[in-house]
Amino acid sequence: MFPFIRPKDVVYVLGPPHEEVRLGDVVALRTELGNGLLVHRVVARVGEELLLRGDSRPAADGCYKPEDVLGVVTRVERDGRAVWSGAGRLGRPVAWAVRHGLIWRGNRIYFGARRLVGRCLKFRAGDSRLREHKGNDGNE
Repeated sequence: MFPFIRPKDVVYVLGPPHEEVRLGDVVALRTELGNGLLVHRVVARVGEELLLRGDSRPAADGCYKPEDVLGVVTRVERDGRAVWSGAGRLGRPVAWAVRHGLIWRGNRIYFGARRLVGRCLKFRAGDSRLREHKGNDGNE
């Protein structure tokens, strides 16, 4: 769910949902293996089922029944501060962006650019060190 939910964030879930799960809501449900939770966004409805997808995933997870939902994420805290409190009015536009892979593509571009800049900076740092030591190897 990056960038909205990051590792070590504390996620508050209100459940079971007392009202119908809406498009854009972030929901929690048990995985098929039963040893963990899946926390992803509702990006569409397919008949009676909910299509879920993580914000930074390249593809949807599949369809789930509304009865499988344990609850809706209502709040996310990072380092003791609230950073997000539900989908609100932005739920539908964010769900549309996630469904069409815009956030996933944006993350790939952003982090690819960060890696490229990091490599360039390491290369430049390597160049400067080479210039400082040039001629000190005894082969002048």
